[in-house]
Amino acid sequence: MKRDLTFSQSVKEELSAIRVKDGVVARAELAGITACRWSGESTGGTVTVTGEPHLARRFLYLSKLIAGGSRENRVYFSRPSGNRGRPPRVSVSVTIRSGLEEPDLRSRETRRAFLRGAFLARGSMCDPFSGPHLEIVFDSRKQADRAFSLIRMEGLSPGVLNRRGEWVVYLKKGDEIAEFLKLVGAYRGVMEYEDRRARRNLRGTVNRLVNMDGANLSRSVEASLRQIDEIRIIDELLGIDRLPTALREIARARLDNPELTIEELGTVLARPVSKSAVNHRLRRLSKLAKRLLETSQQIRRV
Repeated sequence: MKRDLTFSQSVKEELSAIRVKDGVVARAELAGITACRWSGESTGGTVTVTGEPHLARRFLYLSKLIAGGSRENRVYFSRPSGNRGRPPRVSVSVTIRSGLEEPDLRSRETRRAFLRGAFLARGSMCDPFSGPHLEIVFDSRKQADRAFSLIRMEGLSPGVLNRRGEWVVYLKKGDEIAEFLKLVGAYRGVMEYEDRRARRNLRGTVNRLVNMDGANLSRSVEASLRQIDEIRIIDELLGIDRLPTALREIARARLDNPELTIEELGTVLARPVSKSAVNHRLRRLSKLAKRLLETSQQIRRV
């Protein structure tokens, strides 16, 4: 029976499946994993990582990329007593004769790989329905400060705090959490995160408008949610700025005004249009989103 994943776990599953062709990038991500001492210990040329299966698989995959033929890998599966139903903890012992040196994090790609590894090792985030919060935990202030600096270099504004002897680097703004997921490569996670954020915001709007016609409001909210989902798919796979002027204008208007009805949406445009014109443009966006998503899935299967 397939276990239900938390939102944080589903993001990690996505990140652990990213393919890396460059050994330099692989070394940076591996350094991010081992920087979180809670999940790794290093003795001589042997590095041991203990965590959920996705982390163990990722560690083995990266170690093979940077170690070439000089490696000996051993995997041990164990389930802690008294934790039935939880995923097994996996201990991976990897002997590497090269590749453990300090990575070069001057390029944007290696910086992002390091952060991806750190998040995989000991990162977590709240479900968007609970409010925005993402964090990565380190045992040392030095490693936390390095991650803090790397995140700042990406234009984000993280915080650092000491919690029960551990150092936590965190983000508290929803937009910045979405940007972090994007920069580490969790594009499917970004879309799901934004969808849940939109639902949470619209739910608040519904609560403020409970005196309105319930049935009509419910249909309007569901339609708005669907349209926002489709526009975000287009933005991720194509880019809103590449749309024709009429579609780009209505897409931005819907994102900025999720609470408006179709008729009201037409009145906020630079050149107001009728309800039927708005419906026509939104149907065109819906068809485009479905076509882009199908193409993206076909490419992934290849």
